[in-house]
Amino acid sequence: MSVVNISVLVGYLLLMVLVAAWFSRKSAMKDGEDFMLAGQSLPPWVLAGTLLATFVGSGSIIGGANFVFTNGPLPGIFFFLGTFVGIIALSLMAKKVRENSFHTVPELLRARFGQTTSIIGTIVVLVAFIGIAAYQFTGAGYIFSLITPLSELQGTLIAVVVITFLSLSGGLKSGSTD
Repeated sequence: MSVVNISVLVGYLLLMVLVAAWFSRKSAMKDGEDFMLAGQSLPPWVLAGTLLATFVGSGSIIGGANFVFTNGPLPGIFFFLGTFVGIIALSLMAKKVRENSFHTVPELLRARFGQTTSIIGTIVVLVAFIGIAAYQFTGAGYIFSLITPLSELQGTLIAVVVITFLSLSGGLKSGSTD
């Protein structure tokens, strides 16, 4: 918990807030459709970075490292195998999703399999993302507690506020081209 660690952390957080504020002042998004699909203007490398940042965060890094350390490399391979299966599945579905401008996975399921499957898909996605958000915030709180005098709870609360602000203010707008 040195002054350098705290300075780097505070500097990074300030930089992220400034970047989000800068990009949020430009309003290339005309409506909710543009926001959900980022105006369909993201280049592939930004889209890949967005997906990576969405699914791999502090909770994944700490949890995954702990899992591999506790259980060994072979179970670790299976632990991370889902990521590669997901990449393959998404790449196979990407063209159809883009052509139809689906906003959500349940919307895709409804078009292919009907309303009941869409409802089940909605429940599965909600449960999954509640868990994902919780461990991302908790992981960030743990990292804050390691490099600052904050407790894990205080770090988690700061992570919730900062991440929510960045998501709502910069979010997909940062990928727009106007």
